[in-house]
Amino acid sequence: MRSTSTLQLTAFSALLTGLVGCSATYDVAFEVTLDDVLSRHVGRVVMVVQPTDSSPADVFKSNTFQRVRMHKATVTTCCAPNPEVELYAYLDEDGDGVWDPAEARAAHAGNPVTLNTPTTHVKLALAAVAEPVIPDLFE
Repeated sequence: MRSTSTLQLTAFSALLTGLVGCSATYDVAFEVTLDDVLSRHVGRVVMVVQPTDSSPADVFKSNTFQRVRMHKATVTTCCAPNPEVELYAYLDEDGDGVWDPAEARAAHAGNPVTLNTPTTHVKLALAAVAEPVIPDLFE
């Protein structure tokens, strides 16, 4: 037999799950192309659906560190209906799972995007980050 506090906790958990649970799902079909320079680099392509509110991002990381020019993946996000999100991808060359300024990154030109159809198709092109030009002060 359950105690009263256990039943109250179970009821509270069910209520909380209903309040913060998933009420809609959307697929974002990413197609990420790497330029000629990046296609020779080794790294994981990371595709991100980042809500503009404080909700956590949904992330897809390519399976292996390999040299591939085109990466395709679908990221499913579970959220409230018609969320506003930012869509972007980056090449994680150091494998730490975090974008660094020296790593190539591309964002959807229409950010922020409101997801209102079952599937949103996104094409992004990643280009190598230009090395900063440091003047030679001793010339």
